[in-house]
Amino acid sequence: MKNVDFFPQGLASEMCVSPSQLNRKIKSISGLNATNYVLKVRLNRAKKLLTTFQKPIGEIAMDCGFNDFAYFSRTFKKEFGITPSKFQRMPHLQN
Repeated sequence: MKNVDFFPQGLASEMCVSPSQLNRKIKSISGLNATNYVLKVRLNRAKKLLTTFQKPIGEIAMDCGFNDFAYFSRTFKKEFGITPSKFQRMPHLQN
């Protein structure tokens, strides 16, 4: 997932299908277009890393393919209703 080139066009190329074909297949399975599906995969990966490791949030964002921390934080909050820093500090995450 650290591959920042993990995007719909690259994924389609790796799977030997056209981007529009990939988009149709992903949409039929998930209800999301390929771009939003890839974004959701990255955000869920970030959420898992935030619950598993006490790494800096910026490092986790980079590990999940987000080059812009502000965009990552804004998108994470939009998806999960909480900022990454607040999520990482949640009591249920303490062991």
